[in-house]
Amino acid sequence: ANDYWHYRYMPDQPTSFSEKKLGQAMVQNICTNTVVPILYTYGYYYNIDAYKQKAIDWLLALPAEQNNIIRGYATCGIKAQHAFDTQALLHLKKWYCDQKSCLHCAVGAGLLKRQ
Repeated sequence: ANDYWHYRYMPDQPTSFSEKKLGQAMVQNICTNTVVPILYTYGYYYNIDAYKQKAIDWLLALPAEQNNIIRGYATCGIKAQHAFDTQALLHLKKWYCDQKSCLHCAVGAGLLKRQ
């Protein structure tokens, strides 16, 4: 963190000095949601397959994200093994669950058939 945050916990509310460091979960979150998409997009734009594959490899190496959406999938029996899985599940939620298109989604249709 820069000096601004060493003297604050909240914007515009100065406090005494306390060195701030990014935690492991935040570093993983930045990699998953910023670094990997930029690397993949760069590889796609310039047609460099090695960069696209490296981005995918990183998602497969990073641990699964933990959030309410991923925990919701877990309660349905769908467990994410790594960040690649969580990105796919978040995509499914945005484009199928949120759009109420369950019958067009393999996961949603499978869950509905079980009931």
